[in-house]
Amino acid sequence: MGGGGPSIPQRNISQEWPQIKKLYGGQENQYLQFTQKDPLLAAAYPYALDQLSNVGQLTQPLQDLLGQLPDTFAGYQKELGGLIPGLQDLISSQQSVYSGLQPILQSQGALTPEQNRDVTQATRARFAAQGNVMGNQAIGQELLDRDQYRQQRFGTALNQALGLSGSIGNLSGQEAGIIGQQAGLTGAQAGITTGLTQGIQGLQTGALGNVLNTESTGVGSFSKLTNPILAYMSDLFSSNQNAAAAQSIAGANKSAGGLSGGLGAIGSIVGGVATAY
Repeated sequence: MGGGGPSIPQRNISQEWPQIKKLYGGQENQYLQFTQKDPLLAAAYPYALDQLSNVGQLTQPLQDLLGQLPDTFAGYQKELGGLIPGLQDLISSQQSVYSGLQPILQSQGALTPEQNRDVTQATRARFAAQGNVMGNQAIGQELLDRDQYRQQRFGTALNQALGLSGSIGNLSGQEAGIIGQQAGLTGAQAGITTGLTQGIQGLQTGALGNVLNTESTGVGSFSKLTNPILAYMSDLFSSNQNAAAAQSIAGANKSAGGLSGGLGAIGSIVGGVATAY
């Protein structure tokens, strides 16, 4: 004959869950009562919730400013950009004049045929009054006058070219400065946008963090009070389970001993009968 082992009670979550849920529901109620009775937590909870509910009043001005930034900076960019075409036109005009002076400078101020004729006529007119238009003195004076006008023409062109060169450089510098300001505005807009966004997030997470920290503090304080009770309940439950298991094992051992004794008696009877025969 075969024998079975002891029957040890097995835990079943579906059977235990209603009681567990009931116990935790009671613990939740105790926690809420605890937070209402504790003076610090009772004051901290409304304060934290008030911060969270009012965080929109703090972030809304920042949100409004953040929404205005694109149009504001677009206006600045447009204003600066409007200066560039005028500068470019002026630079182009001066460059054209500067280029026109180059042949004069390269020829050292050489007179055009028309200018040569004008100088000659002016010189001869002076000597005509003296009746010496074709004399050596008149011819020599023509050469001197031509050279003088050439030098004047070269000097004038040189001064104009130098002035234009400085003006073009100055205007180009202004254009570059405006472009740099535009780039600076782009960077400033990005920086302000980032700062406002981080400020809004900081206010929101700060208010939420205060609520969560307050809740965490309340839970932690309550847990310190309930941990000994929960430990006692766990120990009580384990002791009950162990006692039930021990009782089951003892009952199984008792049944096994009785069965063993009965089998021994039967064996003795069978042995006696066998000896008699």
